[in-house]
Amino acid sequence: MFFLGACFVFPVTPAIGAVPTLILHHGKVVTVDKTFSVHQAIAIESNRILQVGPNDQVLKLRGDSTEVIDLNGRMVLPGLMDSHAHPLGAAMTEFGGLDIIINNAGYTWDSTIKKMTDEQFQAMLDVHLVAPFRILRAAAEPIRIFAKKEAEAGREVFRKVVNISSIAGLYGNAGQASYSSAKASLVGLTRTMCKE
Repeated sequence: MFFLGACFVFPVTPAIGAVPTLILHHGKVVTVDKTFSVHQAIAIESNRILQVGPNDQVLKLRGDSTEVIDLNGRMVLPGLMDSHAHPLGAAMTEFGGLDIIINNAGYTWDSTIKKMTDEQFQAMLDVHLVAPFRILRAAAEPIRIFAKKEAEAGREVFRKVVNISSIAGLYGNAGQASYSSAKASLVGLTRTMCKE
């Protein structure tokens, strides 16, 4: 139902003959409907998913004006959360609302601090902190609008945000300076959101 790093989690709604406006390939795409599937590529037309699958199969859908982005296996694509093809909007259009967001995408890229590269450190921040921030920032205004309409109708709806952190964010872990830093920051982000 929402975008998570470079993982899309909501049903695919194919449209026969439609040409995608955006193709993301060489990444990780997760679809959840009746089954749970992991794919390499995704084709998006405006705010609708046309197809997910292997790179070669999805790339065949490319049209003259299709933007094609190679994720190079990355979990986060800077700027995508703010783009025209925002899957959060697609999920709200498809399901008519937003009830729960779970930020759970992640991996580790361990190294002692003296050997850790800037790339390693930034990659952990991107997937464990920047992606959840972008998702939550994008969801803030739609949630406010839904809540206002529900209040006017006399209805009270409790929405939830689940940000998955780690004990490493509280106590640290040898070889995981970047991961631990990102997870600790996620705790701070979550606590701040509660106050806002």
